[in-house]
Amino acid sequence: MPHDGYMLTAVDPVGMGGCFFAERTGFSPDFRNRLEEVDALGTEPHPFSRLLRGPTRVGVLSPGRHTHPDSVRALGMTAEGFGSEMRIALVGAGHPLGALVLVRRQDVRPFTAADTARAEALSGALAAAVREFLAHQALRPQRIALPPGVAIIGPDDTVRSVTPSLWDWLRLLRPVVPNGRGPVEGAEHLTDITRHIVLLARRTREPAMSRVPTPDGWVVLHGQPLNEAKAAASVVITLQQATTATLLPALSIWCGITPRERDVMDLLLEGLPTKRVATRLDVSVHTVNDHLKAIYRKLGASGRDELLANL
Repeated sequence: MPHDGYMLTAVDPVGMGGCFFAERTGFSPDFRNRLEEVDALGTEPHPFSRLLRGPTRVGVLSPGRHTHPDSVRALGMTAEGFGSEMRIALVGAGHPLGALVLVRRQDVRPFTAADTARAEALSGALAAAVREFLAHQALRPQRIALPPGVAIIGPDDTVRSVTPSLWDWLRLLRPVVPNGRGPVEGAEHLTDITRHIVLLARRTREPAMSRVPTPDGWVVLHGQPLNEAKAAASVVITLQQATTATLLPALSIWCGITPRERDVMDLLLEGLPTKRVATRLDVSVHTVNDHLKAIYRKLGASGRDELLANL
């Protein structure tokens, strides 16, 4: 599928916050933030919230060749030098897994109906690739020894206040961040993932959460709007090491853990031996062992000890 740039966001299938972001020659951060805001209004063509629900997973917008001349997205794309955008919603086994945006420059032929059909055919494989990538992060050892990092993001997206440890957490998510000295830094120093959780919490007026893989283990990112009588509320974000309880709901989806296998895992985490697990679930020991083999295979563990140690 020829393209001149892309932006890929994987989402936490439970909390719906972003859990990693990758791009090449994509939209500017300011424009991406603006798109997050206008998409929530439902006035723009092909919002991801609609594409994720189906029945079609792909939407194309080409300024100058489309019926949305006043679209904020169309006008902004033109200003940024792009002539066509394709949105692909990534859904696997009924769960939202991510969003992929492909763009073409203004001097290149816009995406066609044939491109759209091909993208529809590819969307399932793309979703499976994202799911497989996250599943491979499953039993990454935790090597994080930091106190929780907290920041207050104002309605104007300025960083009002931070704890000293916040910058250390952000370095786990993005290698280059300010050292935290001097005046409070602006929101441009947040990562795409932290900006995404701020917008999600502000839009829904509800606590938002995402589980994020890093080289040093899983991080859980919380966003919670303050109780303010304003159109755009301040949001408190918190970053801390993910616990087993917070990680398992999303991990089970990414790794294809069945509800029965999840029951077995929960009882293992209580410290029950195999026979007790079988009694509690009213199945045979042989059945429990079959479930354990499937769990080890899906999570890449060699046995019970490694599984429990990493979880």
